[in-house]
Amino acid sequence: MKQLKVKEKDGSYVNLQFDKITQLFGLNGERKDFILDTIAKHFSKHRYNEDETIQSESVKLAGEEVGRSYFETQYIYDILDIEANLSFTKTSLLREFVTIEAEQIAIIDILEQMNRSVQSLMDNLNIVMQKKIDSIFLSTDDYTIDEFLKKKITIDIENNEHSCMKYLDNSKKLEMFLNLLEEANHLMPKKRLIILRNIDMYINQYEYLEIMLKIKEITDASDCWFIVTTSKIGYGLITDETIEGINVINDSVFNVPSLDVLKEFIESKYPVDKTFEANEFIEELTEIIQQIGQRTKLKSTCSQVLLKTINIAEYCEVIASKPSNSLELAYIQSH
Repeated sequence: MKQLKVKEKDGSYVNLQFDKITQLFGLNGERKDFILDTIAKHFSKHRYNEDETIQSESVKLAGEEVGRSYFETQYIYDILDIEANLSFTKTSLLREFVTIEAEQIAIIDILEQMNRSVQSLMDNLNIVMQKKIDSIFLSTDDYTIDEFLKKKITIDIENNEHSCMKYLDNSKKLEMFLNLLEEANHLMPKKRLIILRNIDMYINQYEYLEIMLKIKEITDASDCWFIVTTSKIGYGLITDETIEGINVINDSVFNVPSLDVLKEFIESKYPVDKTFEANEFIEELTEIIQQIGQRTKLKSTCSQVLLKTINIAEYCEVIASKPSNSLELAYIQSH
């Protein structure tokens, strides 16, 4: 896990825990989007205008300014960007994969044969032209791989229900994108950064966990790094391995410590004698994590106490909602 410093609108730096899977939670969408935009612009070919000149020094990794080519970055703003990467545009992931694969299957030899056939056709046409229309000579350029792939290519989906990309389930599109990324990176390994913004807007909680487990599989086997943002309650992959890559972006920024450290801290501050089972603690943490650093109201007493305890450390507040234990009520209502 590394520290990533990102310059905010006011010129100050926000410190983020940066791991191969970095999850940004929280309800401050504007602040999260600014952070994502800054990171994406820094690690890309984006040309800064005069007003953005200072942004070229806006990202530091482990205390050092890192070059813009440190990562090859893909910023997936919404589901439309997933669809674009599964189409045959100039910068799409599908085009990258097909180009690499084409080179692997001796397409150069095939193109040379095709070019010879085209040239033979042109020679025969020129013989005819010279006999019938003097002084006119026909010629053509050879096809290269890039020129060949520029020709119109139709993308069809082999699916029992749909043959058009836009009608597929969003989770299926995201799964296809990740599979394509995995295969493309296997053919041409790179240090990649994939930013998935607000994926909770187009997939459900079960699909989210499946996608996050696939991302974990990819990061374990490659040098691909992910930043994933959500804001809905219940979304989040919280495990011993992923928790230290979690940051909550609200009025304050909370860098989540290890599960053991956080659990011990909560239990030591809890108003009644309380020992959490590991799964129970993760469930309660998942319930509150989007709202750390935010004045809010939660369903369960335990969740309120957890949020209150963390927010005290973060100098925030929480609204009480019908606790079942008088000590818990007193604790939640205390300052």
